[in-house]
Amino acid sequence: MKRQVVIFGLFVILVIVGLSAILQGCTPAVGNIYSSVNPLDTDYAAVPPQPGAVAMASGESEMLRQDVADTQERLIVRSANLSLTLDDPAAKIEQIEALAVEMGGWVVSANLSTSGTGEQQRVSSASISIRVESARLDEALDRIKAGVGTVNSEAVTGEDVTSQYVDVRSRVANLEAAEQQLQAIMEDARRTEDVLAVFDQLTRIRGEIESLRGQMQYFEQASSFSAIQVQLIATPVTPPIEVGGWRPLDAVSGAAQALVDVLQGGVNIIIYLVVFILPLLLLVGLPIWLIGRFLRGRRNNGRAVAPQP
Repeated sequence: MKRQVVIFGLFVILVIVGLSAILQGCTPAVGNIYSSVNPLDTDYAAVPPQPGAVAMASGESEMLRQDVADTQERLIVRSANLSLTLDDPAAKIEQIEALAVEMGGWVVSANLSTSGTGEQQRVSSASISIRVESARLDEALDRIKAGVGTVNSEAVTGEDVTSQYVDVRSRVANLEAAEQQLQAIMEDARRTEDVLAVFDQLTRIRGEIESLRGQMQYFEQASSFSAIQVQLIATPVTPPIEVGGWRPLDAVSGAAQALVDVLQGGVNIIIYLVVFILPLLLLVGLPIWLIGRFLRGRRNNGRAVAPQP
């Protein structure tokens, strides 16, 4: 009887030890399952993505990018560079500024450089950068070149940014989807540290979205308005001949100017005589002459009829 009791006790002890070992082996596994399910207790950057999920996300992103590319119009960024030589760069700058406004664009920048002093000061070079509607780029170039002495160089370039625009647009769509998921997680959060962690992720994603939207806006504006960079160079002036401080051409110029002044004075006198003095003499002198002649006629007639003594 005692032997049976001892055997039964050993059996019970073995059963208890076995159950304890089984429970100890299962407890960590349960804890790991719960920790992997709760996204608020996990560092999102440290958790490696599942291969299937990565493949699925990559495929969906590629399909979205392809759909957007098929429906997106081509975005071509066109720009032009001109170098012109002309007599008056300052006047041409004003003309180009008015042209930009007329064509629905604007002036980006404008610069003038001068040379000489006093009466000899003049604009030696200038540069201006404008934007006009891309559809009127060729028209703008023709009008800028009109009446110009020399076109030193002209270059028109175009760049297709459609693929870059579509890529940025797809990234924005993916980030917006992630933002919605994080907002849903944040609504279910209970602990303060979990809320803060999700808020940091939302702030980072929102910053990336705004930055990408800025790139999209740049592509849209750059394709709608073309940039024109114009370099204006004044026609060079030949320096005067100078010998020992004496400028013979200045003497010739002075003599010619003196001759012109004398001739101009003589012509002015003739003009005054014809336009002013002659009409004045006619208006005043002619009546006086007629009156005098009339009086002399009467005097002569009186002498003719007087009786002889």
